Amino acid sequence: MNKYPFFVVFWVTVLACQLGISQKDETIFTMQDFRFTGAWGGPSFGGSTFDGNGVTQTNGFFVAEFNKTLLLGWSSTDLDLPSVDGANTDLKYRGLLLGYTPNASKAFHPQAMLLLGTGDAGFVNESKDDVWVIQPAGGIELNIFQWFRVGAVGGYRFVTDSDVASLPNKELSSLFGEITLKFGFSWGK
Repeated sequence: MNKYPFFVVFWVTVLACQLGISQKDETIFTMQDFRFTGAWGGPSFGGSTFDGNGVTQTNGFFVAEFNKTLLLGWSSTDLDLPSVDGANTDLKYRGLLLGYTPNASKAFHPQAMLLLGTGDAGFVNESKDDVWVIQPAGGIELNIFQWFRVGAVGGYRFVTDSDVASLPNKELSSLFGEITLKFGFSWGK
């Protein structure tokens, strides 16, 4: 029995496997195209409406910046709602924050944000109902210093799944506006 055909078949198979493994799938994004370029966080202060009354909202957020334009992070918002039936009410929600800031290296540039999250609505110091929140927003941002930016955004808060009779979805959902103070740093190109 000749040993050479076995070794030839073995090495041809190994070489074929190596050639197949070394080929890369074609993708829209590659890891070289997706770079971590900064980190930002800070507060936002704004206003909204509930049942025809103005309400204040405060927000805290943290985002990681990718490719100088894409933001991915976390946000938490608290609305102080007016009294309903003599009891204090509030709406609190938190969730994933996605953002897009084209031309972020320019002193003045647009921004778009989307918050997807959960929260609770109800009476203070009593049981609350879980809600879902989708909040798209858009606005402008101004680079004050390399480590500090100020933004003004407006959008709409969609709230669903509120089962509290005095806090219906249509009243919790509302237009809003806020001023954002953004602290952090961006690096790279």
